[in-house]
Amino acid sequence: MELKSAMTARRTIRRFLQQPVSDEQLSGLIDLARRASCAGNLQRLRYIVIRTPELVHAVFNHTAWGALVRPRRNPVWGESAPPAFIAVTAPAGLPPVIHADAGAAIQTIQLAACAEGLGCCWLGAFDRTAVTELLEPGPETEILYLVAIGHPGEAPVEELAAGGNVKYYLDAADVLHVPKLGTDALVTWR
Repeated sequence: MELKSAMTARRTIRRFLQQPVSDEQLSGLIDLARRASCAGNLQRLRYIVIRTPELVHAVFNHTAWGALVRPRRNPVWGESAPPAFIAVTAPAGLPPVIHADAGAAIQTIQLAACAEGLGCCWLGAFDRTAVTELLEPGPETEILYLVAIGHPGEAPVEELAAGGNVKYYLDAADVLHVPKLGTDALVTWR
């Protein structure tokens, strides 16, 4: 898939098929993420791949999904939950720019996953204390974000935001709609 195609096709996925993601695919996503831009080229991000069913389940139990479409779009363990997570970590106490580094890495993961036919959900809503206890990232290391990864079990659609309303929603057929502002609404030309 070409980059532009991946960028326009990529959607946040909250329902996954119950099929494993290979270690090679997960490693490939991280290999691309490590190449993303980062402040000062300091390369402070680290990754924990969570792929054993027991640990994925334990982490899954401490996540929250899609506030605007709860509970209908919450994944269900054993039916629509992700088969893997990648935890994005960094040394504790870094300046806020580390979140920009994480954003660049996670966007890279999302686009690469889409190009591979996989889907992702970038999660900031999780119990950090509980997940840190489960993953044991090491002293003075914090888990910034989780990325749920798997084979998509849904096909959200993008639409032009009518009247500036960008709230995503489920229609009567349980299809997720994601309104996006048009370019003209976002740009000021000088």
